[in-house]
Amino acid sequence: MPVSAILVVDNRSILKASGDELVPGDGEQAPAGPVAPLEIFGQSIVERTVNRLHSTGVKMVSVVNEAALSSTAGLRFIPESLMKHAQKGFDKVLLIRVGAYAEVNLVEFLQFHREMGVAVTRACDAHGPLDFWVLDALPKKQYGMSLDSLSDGHTPAGYLTKTYVNRLTDARDFRRLVVDAFLGRCAIRPSGREIRPGVWVDKSARVHRTARIVAPVYIGQDARVRASALVTRCSNVERKCLVDYGTAVEDSSILPFTYVGRALDLTHAVVDGKRLVNLSRNVSVTIEDPKIMGTTASDRQRFRYAGQTVESMAPLGYGEIQLEPVTHASAKQHPALPLFSKGEV
Repeated sequence: MPVSAILVVDNRSILKASGDELVPGDGEQAPAGPVAPLEIFGQSIVERTVNRLHSTGVKMVSVVNEAALSSTAGLRFIPESLMKHAQKGFDKVLLIRVGAYAEVNLVEFLQFHREMGVAVTRACDAHGPLDFWVLDALPKKQYGMSLDSLSDGHTPAGYLTKTYVNRLTDARDFRRLVVDAFLGRCAIRPSGREIRPGVWVDKSARVHRTARIVAPVYIGQDARVRASALVTRCSNVERKCLVDYGTAVEDSSILPFTYVGRALDLTHAVVDGKRLVNLSRNVSVTIEDPKIMGTTASDRQRFRYAGQTVESMAPLGYGEIQLEPVTHASAKQHPALPLFSKGEV
């Protein structure tokens, strides 16, 4: 039977340390880095979830920004969405709040739901429930359903998944996801070309001939690593980042459109523009000096990149969009410039 999906984008911040508090110099600025658009190996969590759904045979995906739902709209959201999907011919609807990364086996999940004969089934793992549900498009009772209370008047059935789950509660979890991907513990694989074992370089990335790249490492699309820099130990430098002269990046993630200044030692960290989380010291800070850290593009340009991988995906500021199945393979590898190419970058 046809199945559709609704992705609710969770806008909570992940770029904070455990028990994060504002440090002197932060002022009132909120941490950056909402979970859903965070990019790992060239794709955001939302894009990876959409591609996974399409590959499993889900015919239509709706993406909804949770921040755009008022309290009143939130109460109507589930019943109205189910009715809308039912009118389009779907009898089952997957509802996923994109805040964690979970590789739930969708075929087994849907089969379990049908066998249980209930209107709502929720996935969970050994550590507790996940924001991952399957619902009948036309349940007998629709009242009382909201994002925080999904029920048909009875306790939802619980499906235990034994697949990979990362709840992405903070920056440490994000780094764990990156390391697990490098080590093959989850299904995430780097885009671009593996130019030598454990070193992936994406389209149009440039690495200076005197820079050192020690596997496993990912260098993203249009990223630049300048002279005498070092990138090593499960580090990912995402798209359009710039690592400046003499800087060492070890066991760290540099998120898209981030500039990292000269002669720095960046270790056990996650950086998004001027926001830095140091996992060794369990502290996060906003750095206002653009010579140390900053962005390589305007906020508008940074926001626009999220829609490039999935053909009909719009920026996440929209209330709801419809994504039709991708008609061609999105995993096609792009040619990359050779490592250690001559000349300055």
